[in-house]
Amino acid sequence: MFDLGAQLTISARGAYALEEAGGDVAHLTGFNELQHQIYGRLRELRRGGSWTLESFLDGLIEKAAHYGIGGDLGWAVTVSLRDMLH
Repeated sequence: MFDLGAQLTISARGAYALEEAGGDVAHLTGFNELQHQIYGRLRELRRGGSWTLESFLDGLIEKAAHYGIGGDLGWAVTVSLRDMLH
């Protein structure tokens, strides 16, 4: 989950405001919401809480779809898993 959070910060950079283009506040809000979900689950783990990977991913997918960043989430999950397995 740490890797996933890190990859999402990379994806979020695409929504930054630049001199030649305005930023995308809705997308940045979505990335923030995903980060909130990830760190909330990490806190639950530390406290001994129980949850399923399926419920965690379902929540992330739902929020990402709402904010129009589903592709970014998919990329971040793919890269995180690839890095974890190699």
